Amino acid sequence: MITRKLLAVTVLLVGICLAMANTALALGDTCSNVDITLTNATAVKIKVTKFEYYDYSDKKWRTESMFGLDGHKKLGLGESWSKTQDLEHIENDNTKFKVTYEGDTDATKSGDPVSKTTSDFICKDKMKKAVILDVALPITTGISPSRSSDIKDCTSQETTEIGLAIDFGSTEWNEFEAVLEDIRDWSVTIGNCLENRFKKSGKVVCEKSMKGSCTSKDGTNNGFASPFNEKCHMCPDFLTKIRAISGKTNRQACYFALVTHEWGHTCERGHKTLEIIDDEAFNFWKSKHSDVTISFSECGMR
Repeated sequence: MITRKLLAVTVLLVGICLAMANTALALGDTCSNVDITLTNATAVKIKVTKFEYYDYSDKKWRTESMFGLDGHKKLGLGESWSKTQDLEHIENDNTKFKVTYEGDTDATKSGDPVSKTTSDFICKDKMKKAVILDVALPITTGISPSRSSDIKDCTSQETTEIGLAIDFGSTEWNEFEAVLEDIRDWSVTIGNCLENRFKKSGKVVCEKSMKGSCTSKDGTNNGFASPFNEKCHMCPDFLTKIRAISGKTNRQACYFALVTHEWGHTCERGHKTLEIIDDEAFNFWKSKHSDVTISFSECGMR
């Protein structure tokens, strides 16, 4: 005869067993200790905001919380970040990752996000999976030409690309200044004049003729400037040469070097100093943009 007490104990034991069985089943369906590496292969700093993996059995994306209290992870140019994660419901199953990110700069709003989705793969315990974040951000995201009104008589493409180069100098100013002041162990203080040119007051004019200051007794000039105003004048021969260079970041490296040189003149720096600084400006840009494939001499500045 089964008493009520015995029946209650039996029901309790059955419940515990079922719970343990369900837990074991869940644990057994978890792809454990997956080493996930994210690498920023874009041309700007980014902020990763979402990580998802696809559950083919349930036909849906599952979101994994892996960025801590901030809810995002910032990655500089070329920077990688790794995290070991347990992914439920997909052990030994087909899946794919989707990583969503946006531009991250103090100069402008982050803009619309983009996503990188991997190809399908089978998730195994303790596997390693790298996701290269190389989907380009729209031109309106990340660093943008916020001072395009200060760029005169240039084509729309030149205005955009020169504006991007200027904003890069503004955003990265502290590091850029430190690099310039450490050139070849010289004791030079850059001061705030060049900083103000990048951040506030600098202007660019694309000249239409090689007459006037675009020529000199030594031949032709890439650009010119005067200590009495805040303008970098870019000469037609220089602009023609740069238009023929393939790759936006390659062209911007040259623009960045020239505005640094010519704005240096507006800050009353001499040629001897600036012919060192523009070279270093190019190298600084290149160090931050892994897709630059040209040398400084290809800008025609030597």
